[in-house]
Amino acid sequence: MLLRAQIVKLGFEEDLYVRNSTIHMYACFGHLGSAWKLFEGFVEETDIVTWNSMIDRCVKNGMVEGARELFDEMRDNDLVSWNTMIGGYTSVGMMEKMREVFSIMPKWDVVTRNSMIDKYARDANVALARGFFDSMPKKSLVS
Repeated sequence: MLLRAQIVKLGFEEDLYVRNSTIHMYACFGHLGSAWKLFEGFVEETDIVTWNSMIDRCVKNGMVEGARELFDEMRDNDLVSWNTMIGGYTSVGMMEKMREVFSIMPKWDVVTRNSMIDKYARDANVALARGFFDSMPKKSLVS
C-alpha cells in the first residue's frame, strides 16, 4: 500500500491512466480487494479500460460470475469485454454460458472464434470446432 500512498502524495490519484494501472497491478498480484476498492471509489470516473481490467482480473482469479456482473453493468461493452467473458466461461467449463454470450455478441472477431474453436476441440467436439473454423471469414495462424 506504500505505492498507493505515494500516488496520493504526488497528486496522481485523479489521473485515470495511473488509476487504471494501479487497479491492474493490485489485481495481478492477487489483491483483488484493493483493486475493487479503488474501482468502486471512482466508478463514475472510469473508462472501458478500467472495466475490462476488472473483468479480466475477476476471470483470472476464478470469479467468473463476478466478472459477469461487472460485464452486465458496463455501459458499452467492446470486443475485449465480450472475448474476456467467453474466455472466462471457457476456462471454467461453463459451455452453456459461453454459448449464451457468443449468441448475443453483436460482433465477432478472430479471437472470439478461436476461443470457441479451442474449447470445442478440447472437448473433443471436432465437428463443431471445424464448423466454426470453416465459417470464419478471416483466419489467423492460431486458427
